[in-house]
Amino acid sequence: MKVKDDTNELDLCDTSITIIYECGKDIKYVGEQKFEFPKYAVEVIYHDGQWDEPISLAKIKEKYEGVRMVISEDPLSGKVYRYGNHGEFWEEVGKTEGYA
Repeated sequence: MKVKDDTNELDLCDTSITIIYECGKDIKYVGEQKFEFPKYAVEVIYHDGQWDEPISLAKIKEKYEGVRMVISEDPLSGKVYRYGNHGEFWEEVGKTEGYA
């Protein structure tokens, strides 16, 4: 489902935000044939209560240029967002049942 307003702040009280973003290319050779694959990095941000700075999907996109996925989880539930899968916009692609 397409996210209508990516400037809305994510609910951050006791939340874990996992950000998966592209950070370059990985080059592999098979014989003389060259293959390029995207290289990804993962960053996890823990928000502990009301004192942390609010964050939105738009702010995450600004800070992490190659962002592809964001998972926002609290102890009981969570949401999975994907950027750029069907165009230049965010989509909510799943829900979780909280921390694993």
